[in-house]
Amino acid sequence: MLKPIKQTAQISQDEINLKERYSVHFVVKAAHRKKIIERVGKFKIPIDYKVPTKARTEHNVRGEFLGWHIVDQKTLKRELKQKLNMEEILLSPHGNPNDSLLIEWLETDWKLESWK
Repeated sequence: MLKPIKQTAQISQDEINLKERYSVHFVVKAAHRKKIIERVGKFKIPIDYKVPTKARTEHNVRGEFLGWHIVDQKTLKRELKQKLNMEEILLSPHGNPNDSLLIEWLETDWKLESWK
């Protein structure tokens, strides 16, 4: 996720190279078709970026929060944790947020550290 939210469509490779806040899987084609996002150029993926192998998601049953699932994104194996360590707190959300939720996260400066 890009750090700044910009009013213009101008962006540089230096901005692309900034450390991301979190990573999400996002259906770009649908958002582009609805004109929520627009193509602004082609950039290189930063050399030090690695696609996360683990993510987390809330585990709720009948509206009651029971803990966190740490999900291996390759095998989809889940491990339930009641309390997260600092490394787990910084895991990105598992799943594919819709465009409305992603816009909300960006507009409210949503951070992993404040996610419950």
